[in-house]
Amino acid sequence: ACERPGRGRRRRVAAGAASAARLAAAMEAVEEVLQRLAGLLAAPFEKYYVWWLEQWEETAHPWHLTIEVALVVLVLWVLFVKRSYDPEKRGFGDRAPKDELTDKEIDAMVAEWTPEPLAEPLGEDEDDPVDEQVVITAVDGPQVAVEGHEGDVLNLASADFLGLGGDPEIKEVSADTLEAYGCGTCGPRGFYGTSKKHTDLEDALAEFMQVDEAICYSDTVACVASAIAAFAKRGDVLILDDGVNHTVQTGAFLSRATCVWWAHNDMEDLERALRAVTKDDRRTGANKTQRRFIVTEGLYRNYGDLCPLPDVLALRDRFRVRLICDETLSFGVLGATGRGITEHYGLAPKDIEILVASLATSLGSVGGFCAGSTEVVDHQRLSGAGYCYSASAPPFLCAAAHWALGAMKERPELLETLAAHTQRAQRALARAPGMRVESDVDSPIIHLRFDDAAEADDEVQNARLRDIERLCLDNGVLVRRSRYLESNDRAPPPSLRVMVSAALTAEELDYAVGEVVNAVAAVVGGGGRGGGSSGGGRRG
Repeated sequence: ACERPGRGRRRRVAAGAASAARLAAAMEAVEEVLQRLAGLLAAPFEKYYVWWLEQWEETAHPWHLTIEVALVVLVLWVLFVKRSYDPEKRGFGDRAPKDELTDKEIDAMVAEWTPEPLAEPLGEDEDDPVDEQVVITAVDGPQVAVEGHEGDVLNLASADFLGLGGDPEIKEVSADTLEAYGCGTCGPRGFYGTSKKHTDLEDALAEFMQVDEAICYSDTVACVASAIAAFAKRGDVLILDDGVNHTVQTGAFLSRATCVWWAHNDMEDLERALRAVTKDDRRTGANKTQRRFIVTEGLYRNYGDLCPLPDVLALRDRFRVRLICDETLSFGVLGATGRGITEHYGLAPKDIEILVASLATSLGSVGGFCAGSTEVVDHQRLSGAGYCYSASAPPFLCAAAHWALGAMKERPELLETLAAHTQRAQRALARAPGMRVESDVDSPIIHLRFDDAAEADDEVQNARLRDIERLCLDNGVLVRRSRYLESNDRAPPPSLRVMVSAALTAEELDYAVGEVVNAVAAVVGGGGRGGGSSGGGRRG
């Protein structure tokens, strides 16, 4: 029953030796695995090293290999060596952050800081543009209330040519739609921004313009600029009238297309520009893929004259280009039913490939639209920046424009009154001493420019125009001068811009334009009064 002492010790020694043997075998196995793994990992690098030496010896110019090695080293350094940025520390790595400023130091730095002006200070002879702003506080048809001025004044500065923007019924329609739809979703048209009011307005515009479809934008400026940039890209050619407004110029700039300019309303110069483009296309072979557009306005904002559309269309067809026409001001003004420049010349709106117009003038709303073929409209639903990325117009503005379109169709006398008022105003303004009317006889935008515009400096002319504005406002008439960006090197000479509206009565119009003539006579001299004070038509 009792085991000898030496036998137990021998068993323990044997067990330890067996364990050591097993451990050694395991270590050998691990070492073998590690060696195999190291071989697998080292094989690509070894092969790459051998390949690189062979290339270096065989290549006459092995510098590309040197650059390759440098790039590999850079990648390895970025992945394994470069320290990542720590936002809690200043800069990279382990540099300790600078001590934080105390409240006292911060207050001292704020007290010592002097902000720099955003713009250069005005000179002694320069007028502050803010002082020239006219703030309208209330609108009552053709009369408006101006901040800082007692009593209402007659409005000759609005593009609401038919006077529908102040009609009581359009206000009622807008209020009812606002009550039913709210102010809108604030989303773009393609992303929960379209309501039935939007589609109803587009259908009505397409039917009225006698085209396949129409697409509405929430802003007039964005409409014109987006439509141009949607069709013209880098490498295309835009052949633009030198007198187009700044919105059209912006669209041409955004398109990044090549711009070729021709003298305002000069058909011979347009033909010259088209010949030059065609000759250049034949030389470079670009005519196979290049898109070319003539760009005009129906009624020019900066001049008040009309585009000779039949002549432009003849050259378009002759040189096989397309036409983009901005009818922002001609829609709702020209033609027996207000369809614009095409109807004025007895043509159809579909004769213009890309026709852009405004909802903010004769329709008394906000925004713009483009009318044409289904292909032209559908392309803009995915390529028109102002349509895709801008919030859609509130439904009540669409309802207002829709109502105004119906009123324009049902009340043709509005267009007749506007045409009669336009000619009446132009005859009266032609008597202004020292100034001349440069607008077309059918244009309700009447530009008055000085007879000595070629010799007088722009600053001198603008100073005269400011004096005329102030005198007119003092006598109850709101009229404004045309203003352009200083960076616009294609801006025309300064002018007094008179805007005629069908909402004025004949007596109110006579009084208003008479006061304009009187103000011109007082500033420029050379004539008597224009009869404004004796018109007796001004109310309030």
